[in-house]
Amino acid sequence: MMFKPKRHLIDLCTTAMASLVATGVDGLLYAVLLSWTIGWGTYRIGITAALAAFVGGMTHFVLCRTWVFQRYEKPLLSALLAYMVMCGGAALVHGLLTHALALHVAISSAWLVSKLLVFLMWTYPMSRFVVFGQLREEMN
Repeated sequence: MMFKPKRHLIDLCTTAMASLVATGVDGLLYAVLLSWTIGWGTYRIGITAALAAFVGGMTHFVLCRTWVFQRYEKPLLSALLAYMVMCGGAALVHGLLTHALALHVAISSAWLVSKLLVFLMWTYPMSRFVVFGQLREEMN
């Protein structure tokens, strides 16, 4: 197995920057949706977190494909479908985790902790190795 630490570090740093931009979009949309959905009760917390995460995820896809990884070997539709599965899973987990955490801590803290955990445990590895990376290249 060939380990390329410089490439991994560059990918991690640029993915983190793309994620910060996407998270900014996500956070702003979350705040707006949260203020617009007060009548939904406590369920609005998880639902709005999931919706905002989805939009943030699409921002992240565009940034990762065109700037971070610049890997176009995988056809756009195939990469988009893989990303949609990844993004859908991240949105679902983020919504559920944010809702669960919000029962114990401030809503904004719940959102941030959830966002960080989902990035570290799901979004970066899936982006790096499955959606945009060539897993076979990494294993050779």
